[in-house]
Amino acid sequence: INVGKDVEEFAKNTSNTAKIKYDIHNKENFLEKQYALLGKAYYEAHKDEDVEEKECFASIKETEAELAK
Repeated sequence: INVGKDVEEFAKNTSNTAKIKYDIHNKENFLEKQYALLGKAYYEAHKDEDVEEKECFASIKETEAELAK
């Protein structure tokens, strides 16, 4: 029985798991930012049109107006 080798293997597996979780988290954050940019571009392109999302657009316009004060 080689306890040192078992501990080393456990540490290696734990480190790999942490790296994978970190990579997944970073990719999820990247996707969220890309979706936000896409949504903003869509809003900017269609904010003055009569679209299905106009209720969301109204909320955005109200918030922008409040921030402009």
